Amino acid sequence: MSHKPYSISQDLWMVPCLVHRSTNDYEPLYKPFRNEINAEKLQIRQTWLSFEDDALKVIVIENGARNWISIAKDLNEKVHKGLPIRQGKQCRERWYNHLCPTLHKGKWSTTEDLTILKKQKEIGNRWSEIASLLEGRTENQVKNRFKSLMRKAKNLRNNDKDPIELLIQQLREGAKEKSENFVVPSVINAMMPFFPYPGMNSTGFNSLGEGMHQNFSNSQKDEPSSSLFYHT
Repeated sequence: MSHKPYSISQDLWMVPCLVHRSTNDYEPLYKPFRNEINAEKLQIRQTWLSFEDDALKVIVIENGARNWISIAKDLNEKVHKGLPIRQGKQCRERWYNHLCPTLHKGKWSTTEDLTILKKQKEIGNRWSEIASLLEGRTENQVKNRFKSLMRKAKNLRNNDKDPIELLIQQLREGAKEKSENFVVPSVINAMMPFFPYPGMNSTGFNSLGEGMHQNFSNSQKDEPSSSLFYHT
């Protein structure tokens, strides 16, 4: 028989059957996915493809980042011919962890690390709450970053202090040292003599404030008095 299973909806299939008139029973001749897709494989996470990402972006932009079951159904209808390839949870994770425009994937700052460590000591592994304090960071990112920080903390293990406290102290000292050792880039100092402020000199920014103030004061003196303006 050439007939194949036909999908009516996500969970409803029409298949050819053999009718047993004596018992009034129907015996399916085919099972969904028998000749096309193995149902068990649908439960295995598959790598997201670029056309799926593109379709998901359009759907979320049009409908908003909510009702992920409906979003998954719409995605499956558009790119998978109605087959339940993607679930709502998968779409949600893909959006927030990879596609969301506000997602920040750059280097972690000292301020972010300190926030993660201090809040974890305060409220425990409530990653969603901690992530809400860091703009552009996801729950999964925060959890992975904490694990990375804990590996560093183990190298600072001390019998007298908590490793997290030691790492917090180290991060604070490092941030303080960077701020104290900050120097104006040499290329900027080299350009200072070319600026038209009287207070400028070859040392760079030393007299910048005074020079600008003096220049501004002179400009005020050169302005004609308002009494010189009159209408005829």
